[in-house]
Amino acid sequence: MPSTLNSRSNRSINKSYSHSKGKEFASKAVLKIEKELEALNSLSQKQPGDKKLGSIITEKNSLLAIANYNLGSQHEFLEEFPDAIGRYLIATKLAQSNKGSALAEEFASSLKQAKARYAGYKMRSTARTFSNLDKEQVEEAWNEQLQIQKNRSASNSRPFSAKVFH
Repeated sequence: MPSTLNSRSNRSINKSYSHSKGKEFASKAVLKIEKELEALNSLSQKQPGDKKLGSIITEKNSLLAIANYNLGSQHEFLEEFPDAIGRYLIATKLAQSNKGSALAEEFASSLKQAKARYAGYKMRSTARTFSNLDKEQVEEAWNEQLQIQKNRSASNSRPFSAKVFH
């Protein structure tokens, strides 16, 4: 029996390590795409009306949305719900800004689910489950998260994509 418990523990540690590395890689992808977008936006100001450049920027915005979604997924697995919700929100808004993007609905669904999981996580009561949370509790947890994000926005260490929507 102890070897089974030890084996389960090792798998859990390996999963957490794997998702921590995934979070690291997703974060690097977000930063890289943000830098590329900043350069492209600067170039587009010098060359207004360039349709090819506009389509490249649209594609980079889609990639940035996906990278933020992936980063949110890693945060969510690691139970870093406020960060996950923030990344899902950024991904959703970026996808919505790209007209015709089919990703916006999927990202919005993940955002809604993460908010509900966060509310359940905060409650940590055996009497409550994720499936029986009421809307007020989810809203309360979300409003608390918004306040945390507002407090963080005072610092200048926020990435470009996070600054876009605040």
